[in-house]
Amino acid sequence: MSNANGQEPLRLDYAQTTDYLRTLSDTRFKLLAIVPTISGAAVAFLSRGRSAGELLAVGLIGLAATLGVMLYEVRNTQLYDYAVRRAKKLETRLGS
Repeated sequence: MSNANGQEPLRLDYAQTTDYLRTLSDTRFKLLAIVPTISGAAVAFLSRGRSAGELLAVGLIGLAATLGVMLYEVRNTQLYDYAVRRAKKLETRLGS
């Protein structure tokens, strides 16, 4: 097997890894754009003329959503870091 043919799987792996990095970054920026927008709209819409119990329930739902986004972001960061390390290893093996 020649060197060019032996590197083809590495090139494919590198392309898929960098595509994955782009997907993770894109997801991160979408969350960054949509979460504050939804939060602001929810506060503006739900804070008018509501009882304390309803406001507490909305606050708890917001807390749960925030914790969910935070946990997702922590996992996204772990996957992103792994993909960056993998891409660096593949670059080294490809001689780039």
